Amino acid sequence: MAYGNAHLVGSTCKVLYVHGLSGNDSNDGDNPHFGSTGAWKTLEKAFTQLKSSSDPNDNDQIRIMKTPDDSKYYRPTKGLTADWNSKEVLIIGSNEDGVPDGTIIELHGGSLGGSTAAMLFWNTAVSDQTHFNAIKWNGGGVAQHCWEFESGGAENNHGLVVSNCQFTNATSHGINTNAQANYTTFYNCRFNDNGGAGVSAADSSFSGVHNCLFDNNALKGARFNLGVSITNCVFRRNGDGGLRTSAAQTKILDCIIDGNTGSGYQTTGSGQTTIINTIISNNSQYGYSQGSNVETRMFNCHFYNNRSNHASAQDFYNADETTAHMYTHGTA
Repeated sequence: MAYGNAHLVGSTCKVLYVHGLSGNDSNDGDNPHFGSTGAWKTLEKAFTQLKSSSDPNDNDQIRIMKTPDDSKYYRPTKGLTADWNSKEVLIIGSNEDGVPDGTIIELHGGSLGGSTAAMLFWNTAVSDQTHFNAIKWNGGGVAQHCWEFESGGAENNHGLVVSNCQFTNATSHGINTNAQANYTTFYNCRFNDNGGAGVSAADSSFSGVHNCLFDNNALKGARFNLGVSITNCVFRRNGDGGLRTSAAQTKILDCIIDGNTGSGYQTTGSGQTTIINTIISNNSQYGYSQGSNVETRMFNCHFYNNRSNHASAQDFYNADETTAHMYTHGTA
């Protein structure tokens, strides 16, 4: 499917609707109209239903409908909480008729209290495979993060899928994980203009990241833990390096890491990193920097115009040549 998971389509799929202008939280939510059984008004209502009711349940959808001004009508005054367990649902933006057609819905954090940690706060033990699609999370220069995962409350929050979404304008990180929210998949997403990193997921492992853009964040474009696979992504013009990962089982393929302040790509910890068909260029320090006990294998990669603090060309930095190894094949 272009706009959702194939397993969420079929006769058992129930669709529920949210319309920030014309909906009503006393409605049943089960059709896109605005009568007695029409759409809900708020995402708070939809998420409360997810937590407390069997409706919606696995394989169901919540469609957030386009309004004349999403930044006005989807503008919560307090952070949302994702605290439902074991619900495999699709939460997706739709057009004004309730049809998912690629329309992006904007949720705006500009009316949140200044102490609000996140627009969406994950505090659930098991999310199964909740899928978010076609939503712009705009922190409004107020929310600390667009999303945050609570340490101790979301330790097993695995298998999230995030597609066609944007995380922007948070005062700190676009997404911040203090918990082991593992096996998250991001594709066709953008993380930009945040006051921290686009994604700060130092404790989350085995992420899959495909066709995403990380740009103009004040700190790193992204930081991931071990076992991440990153394909066809761009890390550009970030303020404290393009990308940082733990080395073990990490794979970088068909990416561009360009024009970042600091090193383009940094690996830490121990283990093997593989980098294939990737361009690392125009970064203000090293193009690639690896820590002790790291083994890096590069195939058909291209480095140019990376510079160290001493203003001389520096494509690679190896922390300890006795314990760390770098193998290059077809790399220039």
